[in-house]
Amino acid sequence: MGELIQIDGSEHHWFEDRGPRCTLLVFTDRYNAKFAKVPRRADNLHRPINIEPDRLRDVFALQNERLVGAQLAFSYECKQIILTENEITRGLPGKYVDTFAFPDGRFEVRWKGVSIPLLNLRQGSARDPRGDHRGQASQCGSGTH
Repeated sequence: MGELIQIDGSEHHWFEDRGPRCTLLVFTDRYNAKFAKVPRRADNLHRPINIEPDRLRDVFALQNERLVGAQLAFSYECKQIILTENEITRGLPGKYVDTFAFPDGRFEVRWKGVSIPLLNLRQGSARDPRGDHRGQASQCGSGTH
């Protein structure tokens, strides 16, 4: 059947001045006798998903923007991403591309909705002078990624 899980990760003064700020995590059983209600109609009223599978896949991807450097490269998750040079990518230095990290581990770069082939994905320091590295250098060096 299922259960309803409600989570609020915000810190609050739950104990007022009697304790430190903390996060309250609440798991509520959907069929808790005190709050359960019989549905007005027994039939399934869920709407079918009216979305193409590829679009649904994008919805579940972690999406970001990255600034492409002069060498067609940028940093992502402490890796240097190098784009394949072609008619589209030659005009990308100084512009932002969209990155898609999918739950199954696949990674894709797009410019205005068009997938761009990658030449290389290299582990390395985000201190590399190519690409957009705002705020990433300290994270890559500290092991937080």
